[in-house]
Amino acid sequence: YDLALICATAYENPDFVRIVGTKQRKIEVSGEARYIANKNKLLKLFEGANGVKTGFTKKSGRCLVGGAKRGDMQLITAVLNHGDMWNDTVRMLNFGFDNYEMIPLDNALLTNGSNVVKVKVNQTVTPNWQNVKYPLKKDGSEKLVVEFV
Repeated sequence: YDLALICATAYENPDFVRIVGTKQRKIEVSGEARYIANKNKLLKLFEGANGVKTGFTKKSGRCLVGGAKRGDMQLITAVLNHGDMWNDTVRMLNFGFDNYEMIPLDNALLTNGSNVVKVKVNQTVTPNWQNVKYPLKKDGSEKLVVEFV
């Protein structure tokens, strides 16, 4: 969970997004051209993949924090100590993109029904709140209510 939160914050930096999403880069070393490649297989495995980082520690084992963007939805996954981290990440990303869509807050329904997702908006902090989008299930089982604080 903490790795996904850190990554979400890092994705606010365009340089970070560009770097972790780069598949290959040419560099100069002692006047010679060399090519370095990103070892994150997700960049080749998944349409829209844009990062983020593989890793290993004795406690956590092999790890992958993955990211992908389609349209206006950016998803982030974290898999720790699982041998099939690549396929697990692809399954999670597919689930997210297949089942959720980004809904603008200004399209919020004024309802008191069940399955209501309440979003509190401080208009002082978020003056352009109408431009903010929130993920909801595509099947319509959730309704969005904006509550101003």
